[in-house]
Amino acid sequence: MRQQETPRDRVRAVFLAAIMVLSMVAAGAVFAAPAAAQPLDSADRTVSDESPAPGDTVDVTLEATIGETPDEGRLGLDDEITPDPPDLDLFSVTINGESAFADTDITLDEDGFISVNFEEDVVDDGDEVAAEYAIEIPENASDGDEFEIEEGLAQFGDDVIEFDDVTLTVTEEENGDNGDNGEDPVDSDAIDPTDIEIVYEGEEFT
Repeated sequence: MRQQETPRDRVRAVFLAAIMVLSMVAAGAVFAAPAAAQPLDSADRTVSDESPAPGDTVDVTLEATIGETPDEGRLGLDDEITPDPPDLDLFSVTINGESAFADTDITLDEDGFISVNFEEDVVDDGDEVAAEYAIEIPENASDGDEFEIEEGLAQFGDDVIEFDDVTLTVTEEENGDNGDNGEDPVDSDAIDPTDIEIVYEGEEFT
């Protein structure tokens, strides 16, 4: 004998069917949603020497690899050197190895802030960009003096990659064994007398 369907059963069946349809629509939306564009595939900072001597030049390179260029936004590379920043010189800006100075807005101020902002539409998917600058360590810097390279980042649209801070520690040249700066004096016992050339100046001996 078949049980008679009640109004409550019919409401329950409709409700369950509606839940099933909504679940399928939601699942379809999840799978159909495109992946968010990633403007920056990678970015990094490299430093030529973290233990420079007084008067040395430290080269710093900021690099980024473009992923998928966003509809809006400019690519920027930033860095900051503290405290009492030494002289800075931005000597190279490239896209795929080609000079791109004409396609950038550059900030290089006395407070040690450096910023390179590329004009819109000058970089494409997969491009390799780089900015290189030099830090001139003062001649009068003392052993143990430190300069911080910090607040560095690459930004393209809403995508940001921050660089690790780097400390430059001034290291004077090691002393010679005799305690004086520079090289040790020549060891006379190691000289071959046959290699000595004597030149007399002035009157000849008679």
